[in-house]
Amino acid sequence: TITASGNLNTLSVDESFIPVIGSGQAPAGSSTDTESFAAAFTVHAGADGQQSLTYGLSITNATTNLVDSVTNSTVLLKQVSATEVDGYVTIGGVDTTVFKLTVNGTGSVTMEIDRGVKEASADANTDSNEGTTLGANLVALTATVTDNDGDTASQKIDLGPQITVHDDGPTITASGNLNTLSVDESFIPVIGSGQAPAGSSTDTESFAAAFTVHAGADGQQSLTYGLSITNATTNLVDSVTNSTVLLKQVSATEVDGYVTIGGVDTTVFKLTVNGTGSVTMEIDRGVKEASADANTDSNEGTTLGANLVALTATVTDNDGDTASQKIDLGPQITVHDDGPTITASGNLNTLSVDESFIPVIGSGQAPAGSSTDTESFAAAFTVHAGADGQQSLTYGLSITNATTNLVDLGDELHGAAEAGERDRGRRLRDDRRRRHHGVQADGERDRQRDDGDRPRREGGLGRREHRQQRGHDAWRQPGGADGDGDRQ
Repeated sequence: TITASGNLNTLSVDESFIPVIGSGQAPAGSSTDTESFAAAFTVHAGADGQQSLTYGLSITNATTNLVDSVTNSTVLLKQVSATEVDGYVTIGGVDTTVFKLTVNGTGSVTMEIDRGVKEASADANTDSNEGTTLGANLVALTATVTDNDGDTASQKIDLGPQITVHDDGPTITASGNLNTLSVDESFIPVIGSGQAPAGSSTDTESFAAAFTVHAGADGQQSLTYGLSITNATTNLVDSVTNSTVLLKQVSATEVDGYVTIGGVDTTVFKLTVNGTGSVTMEIDRGVKEASADANTDSNEGTTLGANLVALTATVTDNDGDTASQKIDLGPQITVHDDGPTITASGNLNTLSVDESFIPVIGSGQAPAGSSTDTESFAAAFTVHAGADGQQSLTYGLSITNATTNLVDLGDELHGAAEAGERDRGRRLRDDRRRRHHGVQADGERDRQRDDGDRPRREGGLGRREHRQQRGHDAWRQPGGADGDGDRQ
């Protein structure tokens, strides 16, 4: 005779330790378990004595309560041999083993789990290791005793309720493989100066490799990325308004930096992440840098501070379990400076002044002019303030060479006046000599004539008076040249 004793062991396996696909996370477990079920039977061989005691497995119902996590298919049973029953799903026309149940000659049963099955609850950021039990009336363990007379007796026990499959869950960790995002204010559309070195107002880099993901035995259902705010007050300062840049959550995948201008939130930068883990940084306004550059754009960068914006990756397995990991995105983001540019446009006015209208000393003669002229030279420069905006625009004069091509005529006029006096002196002496010689000659001729017959010349003047008058006129004749050589 053989009866069920009621002393039943249990079989416990853990998906987390399925080779290759299991996450291996705690608590420690195994994908296989072997327990003896010999004591589950009370055997009495009878008077003829026991010839043998054998064990076997059989299917009571081929459709189980288990569901394969990856395919979402119901696990079915098939009889492989008298001592083996397998659970399986069909994938691409191939029966793929989910678990194996075997029994040996001593009544020890082994359960081996090869694929994940769905559990009742979804876990977030933890593997609660919950278990699901193979249903009742699916697989039977049978013990058969044979006596020496060839008589047999058998007893079955329902094995399913003694078998528990513990859940696996996904894991995700930070790998440390971080890309960097680099944007340049110089290339912000419209307001950027566009000066070298070449850059861009946007940068997109993949951060997928920043995470090490293990979906676990249940397989990966999804891997998503999101951005979140850790601290809304950043270390950046808007250049134009001198306001601290603040953060706001636009959506699960977008965080913007902004300042408020006239009651309106104005975007300074945008951070977005897509479904593959690529993060895009877009700079829309200039922010203050640490140093001031003179006549060059050193392109220095300022980094978004730590603990401001987090990038989170979340993996979900086919059992609905999730695991998430955050990385600090701020230190990976650098904003490079823009600087102003100014060039000569070639649009030059001219300044024209006229000596004739210098107060007091100018002659004032036509054409009309002025001793002063004012013209704007602002258009002579092409100015681009750059992304940081214009604080000021100033003008100044400097000396390139202290020696000009101009000559002041004051000293030359003084010299010319002295030379004129000497010239007039020479003319006066010459005139006197001529008059002296002329008087002597006339006296000689006059003595040869009668005084009453001497004619009067040149308007009633005698020759002596005429010569005297002529000499005087030569001395008094008007006319002049200025220091520039101009004559009237």
